[in-house]
Amino acid sequence: KEILNCKLRLVEITEKEIQNLKNNFLLINKFSDEKFTEFLNKKSLTENDFLQQISFPLREKKFLDENFSSKCHSHFLKRKNDLDQIIYSLIRTKEHFEAKELFLRVQEDESSFGKIAKKYSQGPERNSFGLIGPVPINRAHPRMREVMRAANIGETNEPFKIEEWWLIVRVEDRHEAELNQDMELKMKSELSKIWLKEEAQLIINNLKNLQNF
Repeated sequence: KEILNCKLRLVEITEKEIQNLKNNFLLINKFSDEKFTEFLNKKSLTENDFLQQISFPLREKKFLDENFSSKCHSHFLKRKNDLDQIIYSLIRTKEHFEAKELFLRVQEDESSFGKIAKKYSQGPERNSFGLIGPVPINRAHPRMREVMRAANIGETNEPFKIEEWWLIVRVEDRHEAELNQDMELKMKSELSKIWLKEEAQLIINNLKNLQNF
């Protein structure tokens, strides 16, 4: 936190940007100058301290843009497979025979998947008629990821086992991650956390070395 704060204090923002932040705050809260002064007194803040606080998100955005924009695309490509989202239907049971029977019933009538999940599935997915997502595919168990990546959309997979569960899965849709504005911000934030961890580790290592002397 201290490393980040030190870096952000060095980020330059203009007087106009500061004034815009203040004006927006006054507008949103419907504060007059008098009420704003009362607000500062109540919070035991100087105006300068307050402006430093509300400028934090802007400083952080500028810091991310200046330091991680050039690495954003390559980081996204490395992470893309984990960022893709999926919608799928799920039925789970602990009995292999029951899983095979339910699979055959779904095969006979694909539209019955939700009803069967509602009645027979033994996990929380039964509350949504077996439907899950959209969720990042990387949240799933490695075996589940393998099945869902290989599956055809709309095709029900034969039961397979993960730990004590027999699972019947049907992929409903896939949403491939795109490097849009929101994703760029996410990638920059991830890169900054990696950088921050490395910086902190360097300081820790230096402190350990000094202690050894």
